[in-house]
Amino acid sequence: EEEVGAAIRALAAGLLAGSPQLMRDLFSGAGRGAGRVAGVSQDLQELSRQELSPREAEVLQLLSLGLVNKEIAARLEISEHTVKYHVSSIFAKLEATNRVEAIREGIRRGLLEL
Repeated sequence: EEEVGAAIRALAAGLLAGSPQLMRDLFSGAGRGAGRVAGVSQDLQELSRQELSPREAEVLQLLSLGLVNKEIAARLEISEHTVKYHVSSIFAKLEATNRVEAIREGIRRGLLEL
């Protein structure tokens, strides 16, 4: 059950995590994951309502300045991979599909100022 929850959170962040069998079960609706598939949408909605972490807020601010992942990584002294993870998490939490939507939603929610 913990593995399913972790896989769902990773999926919401744009990543796939879990055993190959778990992934097959989640996406096919079969096996031990079948009972969980119905809850995936609800779990994703709950994730999207979460607040941004302080680091995600920093990344969103830098996104609003037009910086690319490499520049954000350099400014925050973190890896580009970590920036990509934060950006994916921001997208999930703000229900955005791209940087412009994330920035627009950040402004709408009062997370960013013009």
